[in-house]
Amino acid sequence: MANEDIIIYLDAMQNTVSMIRGDGSDKRTLFSTGCMCPDGIVLDLSKYKESKDPKDVIVWWGNMGCMKPCPGSGDGGDWHEADGFLSRGMLFGGDTTVERVEVNPPRHLVQGTAEYQAPANLALITTVKQLDITLNGNCIFFCDREGHGVKKYNVMTKELVMLLSSDSLAPFQCGIPGRAGASSEEPSCEEECRFCVGIALDEGHNCIFFTLKGPPKGGKGRILTFPYCFKCRNLPSTTAAKTSAAEGVVDPETVVSLIDNQPEPVDLLLDAQQGSLYWTDRGDDKAGGNSLNRCSVGYDRRTGQPQLGGKELLVGGFNEPIGLAWAGSLEGRIPLPPGSKETLRDNMYVSDKDHLWRCNLRNGERVSILDCGPDSRPTGLAVLRLI
Repeated sequence: MANEDIIIYLDAMQNTVSMIRGDGSDKRTLFSTGCMCPDGIVLDLSKYKESKDPKDVIVWWGNMGCMKPCPGSGDGGDWHEADGFLSRGMLFGGDTTVERVEVNPPRHLVQGTAEYQAPANLALITTVKQLDITLNGNCIFFCDREGHGVKKYNVMTKELVMLLSSDSLAPFQCGIPGRAGASSEEPSCEEECRFCVGIALDEGHNCIFFTLKGPPKGGKGRILTFPYCFKCRNLPSTTAAKTSAAEGVVDPETVVSLIDNQPEPVDLLLDAQQGSLYWTDRGDDKAGGNSLNRCSVGYDRRTGQPQLGGKELLVGGFNEPIGLAWAGSLEGRIPLPPGSKETLRDNMYVSDKDHLWRCNLRNGERVSILDCGPDSRPTGLAVLRLI
C-alpha cells in the first residue's frame, strides 16, 4: 500500500530534508540545517535492522554547494566551486542531530598491485550528486559532477577517495559499447561528457554502475560500469586489506560503457534481486528523455562483467526528472511489515521540477503526491517502510 511508503526527499531550493507518505499524506520537514542545494540521499539501515527502532535510521545526504549564477548554462548556474559536502542526521532526531561530515584526504592509495599517487591539489568534494551506501553502512559512494569522478567516503577512517576520474578515461567511438572514456566531442560539450551523476552499487557481483550525463538534451549520455571488490577495499586480496590501511582505486582500463548515446541519463537504481537497472533521463522527449527507464542485467559467466538487455521506457512525460526510489530496495535489508513483500515493487517514486510522482510499474500510470511551486525543487529520494 502506498501509505506504507515513507519517502524521504531533498529540496534543493528550500534547503531541507523532508518526508511524505506515498499517498501524499503526512508531509513534514525533518531537517532544515546542514543543507546547501542538497541532491543525493541514502539511508543507513544497519543498526535499525537489529533494533527495529526508527531512531537508529541514519539519513545521509550530499550537498552541491552554493550555485553561482551563469546565464546560458544548463541550469543557469556554475557549480565548479569546491564547496560541496556530506551531512547526516538521525531520521526523527531533528536539526540537533545533524552534522557536517568530516572528510580527510587518503593516506595510502593502491591501483592493482602498485602504489598510486593522487593528482596534487585535487579537491576532495566539488558537486555531490547521487549517493549509494554499502549494506553494512561503512562506506558512502557518490558521483562528483564538476569534480569529474566517482568517489568513496570511508565512514570509519573519514577518508575521501577519488576511485575513478572521468578525465582519465580514453576516448571512445560513439555507439560502440566496450572500453569507455571521455567523449571525443567538440570542446563546447567536452566537460559535460565527463559529468558523473548517477551511481548504483552491486555488492553481490563486485561492480559499480554510474552515469555520464553529457550536455543538456545532447544525446551523448552513457551508463558505464567497473569492477570493485567491496570486501577488500579493491585491494589485491583480503590479506592486503587486513594488513594495510590502503584504499584501492580503479584502473580506468577496466571501465566499460554499457549504453551510449542516451538523451541525458541521471540517477540509477539497481534491483539486484530481480536483475534490473532503472534510471531517470532528463533529456529530449523526442529522443526518449524525460523518462523512467529499465534494462535487465545479466553477468558474463567467464568474466563476471555486467551486460544489459534492451531498454524499456516505462513512464514518460516528466519535466527533467532526477531522483528515483522504491520500497523494493528494502528487501533483505530490514524487517518489513506483514504482507508487505508483495507490494514492494508496485510503485517507483520520481522527482522532477514540478512534482514528486508515484509511478505504478504495473500499468504505467503516474500520480502526483506533491505539487511543487516555483520556490521548490525536489531532488534525491529514499523510501522506507517501518514495522
